[in-house]
Order: sequence, then structure tokens, then C-alpha cells
Amino acid sequence: MVDEANPTIHAGTGYPMCIVQTSAPGECPAANRPNGGDGKPLTTFVMGAIGLPGSPAGALDIPPCPGCDPTRQAPLVPGDFILFSGTLASNAGGSYISAHTVEANVGIYTAPGQDPAYLFVEGSLIGTQGPLVPRDPADPAVTFPQETQDRLKIEGVTTDPSRSVELYAIDVDPVSGDGTLRLFNTVPAQPAPLGRFRLILGQRANALFASDGTLKGAPRELMARVANGANLDGQPVPETPVFAHGLVAGQYIAPFGEFIFPENKVIGDPILSNNFECLAFLLFGSGPLRTTAAVGPQVGQLSPWPDVAPPPASVNCGPRLKPIL
Repeated sequence: MVDEANPTIHAGTGYPMCIVQTSAPGECPAANRPNGGDGKPLTTFVMGAIGLPGSPAGALDIPPCPGCDPTRQAPLVPGDFILFSGTLASNAGGSYISAHTVEANVGIYTAPGQDPAYLFVEGSLIGTQGPLVPRDPADPAVTFPQETQDRLKIEGVTTDPSRSVELYAIDVDPVSGDGTLRLFNTVPAQPAPLGRFRLILGQRANALFASDGTLKGAPRELMARVANGANLDGQPVPETPVFAHGLVAGQYIAPFGEFIFPENKVIGDPILSNNFECLAFLLFGSGPLRTTAAVGPQVGQLSPWPDVAPPPASVNCGPRLKPIL
């Protein structure tokens, strides 16, 4: 499926990009890709009348583009260096790549402190903490040497390095499918590379708990959002304002790229069971499938449950003594 909520074709800063089409020139204006003094398209510039100082050592000031429209996408042009991901396909004309993600080596920024701004998430991981596994079910107090972590790592890039980025978990109601935001942390953008943001919390990050100490578990998705003074902790996922051909500007929603489960400290010990009971979206489900046209069937608990015991009645991310599977 197409990811309708995020700019999956974007500049290296997360700015949404496109290919100019004569049938809809207003959505991908050629003016949003200005030329430099040498007549070639700029690969680094600011959407708007305000430029950016060159923060990395030795960098020149990043020039403004007063005629650019930050509410519209910017076009790819011949000569752009791109990274792409997709599926190899073929038809009568031969083989081609059906690309779902394209990133251009282009640094398009937005004016400091002004909306809309854009961003994207490059990678993420979260730990599920427990459980501890006993060597002998008859003596549960003696466990295998094992490592359990509540780690959190999120990295990405924003078009507005002057503002911080808020990072949220999205906790989903298993009946309605509605998401509620849970603030992880707020981080500043970095000067090198300009616009990068990064959150790395160690072995006990408390990423599985709400601010009041309520255990929420590991969420399926996270949201990064350019800070604008409104704390959205406990609020629904914003659906406005919309720019750039339907994108909710200033936020990026992505699934967690990796879940860290308990690991052996001694090679050769029995493989530890994964802590699936910490993943609320597997334990309770995630509500109805939704498309832009309709509401689909309900997504319930993972079945069969991947454990020797019945699934627990509540999320459990702490030590739970259970035998090796």
C-alpha cells in the first residue's frame, strides 16, 4: 500500500519531492527547484526569503529561495543522486523497479521557526524488557544469565534545524483503532549533519511507561513532530493542517524498526522466549483496518498466541518466570 501519511519520496532533509507532471503542474511547481548562479538546479537551499547560516565547519551559508512555496512539493530533476527501495517487476516493456521509497541527496530546508516544516524518521528500536527464564521450573528463583532491556533509539532529519523535535509513542485503542500520543522526549536538531535529530536512551529508558507510571508496553508506531509549543501528550494523532498534496506537515509516523527481546549472556544456553506480552498491539489487537474508502475487519489478538501458556490479561514487560519453550 502507498504510505499516504508520510513523504516517502523526499529530500535528505525530509522535504517532500515529486516529478513534474503537465496534468497537475500546481502540485509540483518547477519554481520550487531554483537554479544557482551556474544555471544548474540548487541541491541545498531554503524554502522562503530567509537563509540559514552554514552551521557545519567550513560550510557556506545556505541561500534562500524567495520564490519557492513551502506548502508545495519540490521536483526531482535530471542529475539528482537518489537512493531507492522497491520491488523488481516486469511488463511487456521489460523490467523496472516499482519504488515505494526514494530519497534524493538534496538539502531542502524551511525558514527558521515558520510552518510548514517537514521531517522523517530514518530508524528506530525499542526494548521489551523481561521476562526472566528459570533454569528449572521447580526452582524459579535461579534463572539463566540473560540481558533484558528497556532501550529506545530514534533518529531522523528535519527541514527546520532551529526547532526541537518531539518524539511520541502511539498507543492504539484495540476497539476503535484510534491512536493516543505518549511523549517519549523532546530533542534538539543537531548542527552536523544539519537538521539531524537523535534520541538514544540506555538500558532503563522507561519507554514502556506513561509519565504517571502506568505500564503501556511497546507500541507498534511512533510519531516525530516539529515542536510548535503545543504539548500533545495524551492527545489524539493530529490530522491537520495539510500541505504538500495532502501531507500533515511537521510530523512523521513510522512503525518501530526493531524490537529488542531478552538475549542470552552465555552462548549455547537454551534460546530465550520473546516477550510478546509486552507488545500491546499483539496482545489486544489494533482495531479495524482502515483505508481512505472504508473501514475493514477488526484486527484482534495474535492467534495462536506464541507461548506455552494462555495469553495474559494485561500487558507485561517485567520479569515473568516461565520455562524454556
